[in-house]
Amino acid sequence: MAQSHARGSSSLDRRRFLAGAAGVAGLAVSGVTLAGCGGGGSGAAAPNKKSVPLPTFVPYDGVKADLPAGPHGVPAGYYHYPADPVPFVKHKLGSGSSISWLVQGTGSTPKNKNKWLQAVMKAVNSDFQISLIPSADYLKKFQVAIAGGDLQDVVQLQGVANMPQVLEKEFADLSDYLSGDNVKNYPGLASIATAAWQIPMLNGRLWGVPQPRAAAGNIVSTRGDTLKKFGIGDASPVIKSGAEFLDLCKNLTDKKRGKYAFGTQPNTFVLSALLEMAGAPNNWKMQGGKFVSANETDEMKLALEQVTKMWKAGYIHPDSFSTPGENITWWSGGITSLYVQSFAGWSGYSKTNPEWQQGVLRLPKWQGGGPAIKLLSISGYGAYAGLKKAKPARIKEILRILDYIASPFGTKEYLDMNFGVKDLDYTLKGTDPVTTQQGTSDNLQGLFYCGSQLYQNLYVANMPDVVKAEHTYLTSVLPTGITDPSSGLYSQTASTKGATANMTLNNAQGDIIQGRRPLSDWDALVKTWRQQAGDAMRGEYEKAYESLHSGH
Repeated sequence: MAQSHARGSSSLDRRRFLAGAAGVAGLAVSGVTLAGCGGGGSGAAAPNKKSVPLPTFVPYDGVKADLPAGPHGVPAGYYHYPADPVPFVKHKLGSGSSISWLVQGTGSTPKNKNKWLQAVMKAVNSDFQISLIPSADYLKKFQVAIAGGDLQDVVQLQGVANMPQVLEKEFADLSDYLSGDNVKNYPGLASIATAAWQIPMLNGRLWGVPQPRAAAGNIVSTRGDTLKKFGIGDASPVIKSGAEFLDLCKNLTDKKRGKYAFGTQPNTFVLSALLEMAGAPNNWKMQGGKFVSANETDEMKLALEQVTKMWKAGYIHPDSFSTPGENITWWSGGITSLYVQSFAGWSGYSKTNPEWQQGVLRLPKWQGGGPAIKLLSISGYGAYAGLKKAKPARIKEILRILDYIASPFGTKEYLDMNFGVKDLDYTLKGTDPVTTQQGTSDNLQGLFYCGSQLYQNLYVANMPDVVKAEHTYLTSVLPTGITDPSSGLYSQTASTKGATANMTLNNAQGDIIQGRRPLSDWDALVKTWRQQAGDAMRGEYEKAYESLHSGH
């Protein structure tokens, strides 16, 4: 499971641009998002189209949660899968025609040998032609497809320059099909939490189907089995200040044995943890009616200073800049003890590696005085499923299939879609599906991004303690977490010149951390960033924010 995209610095903006998973609207580029009813620059909505309400939320009530959903997006938790899951989809599905998909993912079992995929295609009465593209290469492939006009029927959408115009030209506006009570024609999609639908909104119109997730941002994961080797008996050790955090990192580092506290891109993932402890803004903040970037704050300089000290002290794997992709290999092998990842990784790795006894490090405020405030993420995966323009009958057919993919937890369709064929892709342990080695190979990957509710609720087969711990954690961080005020806003500069400016600043962070230039250079670097793109982005955000919140 790949590390997720952190929030709050230019380095994080760069990752959003490269991976397309940022901001509340997913189509965001460099921390920009595309929700709301107004837009800056060329992102203005067509004047003849009215803004529409988000899809009506109709929760599935066919199974009772062991841990109820709470306010502020706290998801429900389930200890076991129902013994006799009932059928959910009652309407007609596909017409027997072929549907093509351009989605993120790596190689899985070929279609002619993939019983899981074959079973899903039979259930929905369609033949799928799936193009799986690794996430690191996906943006380039998406841009090539747009330029060539050779788009599949279903495409994961990522942010590119002039995205509003790209959507208008190439993709179906789904507002009339899914907004408000219209979504009730698709009960699976209607059971997706409301917050996730902000992701495919641009200028008050709906452009796709999201994959919902808790808005928990990144977590610092631990392995209880690894910590025990350092004499730490608690998989989730309690630390109360930045000083205690550094002490923990020191205790988890033994350079003679090749052991390090962290092993990941320092100016992205490690910095994101320090920014939370420093109390930095979530990418941007509103102050006196003006947008202020995290880059411009003292909290950024504090976080940079401390990551620089950690690097100099050797708490971070020395190859973290040169080979950051080895992060999961190091953590899996016990070379590193702390791993910054998306919240979804907690369930994912607990499921595949229960012997790790995963915990989470609840970060404190740097000076002490309580837990750090969580920098919240979006309520789903950023690159959502858009539909190529087609006749209404074809759009409805594909939406019915996405509705199947979005079948809620506890149903037969959820089990078939997300776990595969019984006794081949999974076996039952009690009533819980446990993935087999064949299931790992058959995994449908990219289709999950097209509405699957696999991460909307908390469930790990036969691991109720993990579900309890996740629910407790989310209950503690979501109510007080802070969002990025640029969420819901579009900046043309961010999707063009901003990408280069952010990357330049990101590289400078790396130079500071590695001691190649002093921290005292930071103010001048930020001044250049502002001149290149930052001030233009700020102005576009402020204009779009005013338009959005004035009801225009």
